[in-house]
Amino acid sequence: MHLGRETPTYVPKGTQELYAVDDNGIVWHTKRGKDACWEEVTDGAHLNSKGKAKRMTPSGRPLRIYVAGPITADSKAQEQRNVDAAMDAGIQLLQIGHIPYIPHLTWYLHMYAKDHGVEFSHADYLNWDKRWLVLCDAILYLAPSPGADEELEFARYHGLRVFSGIEDVPIVVRVDGPNYEWDNALRYSSVANMQVLAGKIAREHGWDDNPMEVGSAIALMHSELSEALEEYRAGHAVGAIRYEGPDAKPEGVSVELADVVIRILHFYDRAGIPLQQVLLQKMKYNDTRAYRHGEKLI
Repeated sequence: MHLGRETPTYVPKGTQELYAVDDNGIVWHTKRGKDACWEEVTDGAHLNSKGKAKRMTPSGRPLRIYVAGPITADSKAQEQRNVDAAMDAGIQLLQIGHIPYIPHLTWYLHMYAKDHGVEFSHADYLNWDKRWLVLCDAILYLAPSPGADEELEFARYHGLRVFSGIEDVPIVVRVDGPNYEWDNALRYSSVANMQVLAGKIAREHGWDDNPMEVGSAIALMHSELSEALEEYRAGHAVGAIRYEGPDAKPEGVSVELADVVIRILHFYDRAGIPLQQVLLQKMKYNDTRAYRHGEKLI
């Protein structure tokens, strides 16, 4: 999200004002209203009575956030209000720089399908929603309901961040520029983001032109490990990086090991498997295992 005086914003119901700080330490402010826009703060208005910032957070990477809250109600009017509340939350998440998934929008699909003689059960929708929830980084829990509570438990089990209100969600301030992607890669990094980036680079350089052959992909991971071993056998220190050739290509043990990781990230991206979630599940299991897994030596 690029902030500027000319940039329109949306502040949903119940939210009076927002503060954010960009990479240069400049504070920006917006209020709810038809003509609301971000404006630079110069008078200290972003501080509360104790001199602390009002709901102001530094830049961070965008999160995929699942919006959880009640849908089903005793009346269609109340269900519409529940859907509206979720859409308000989703719009605000977009406005502060995140990527929301709003399962409440399937309510419109449900109404349309019902009018055409097609019935889906609550379990159908919950199963559908969980397939998306597991791909998210966090869940925004708006209010209790049987479905939202089950989604919250599911999110916690899979290691997602939990926000209990929109005020808990950090504001992302993105500053555009020609080198933005690489200048901010570390700040916005996560396994999930790195997976997307590795896949993007591979596609742009032609490595996805042919169908993926799993055996060959795994063999190439092995080849990078072998190259790391050869670097070590040649006497290069594990942490040393040297730059060779006219394009200053990085070389070294750690560089070859990084290539292993890049190939794995690309593999998961092509296969459509969320590596971050698999890692969290496996590490959670590893944490339950016995010391040295039963007296193993290595």
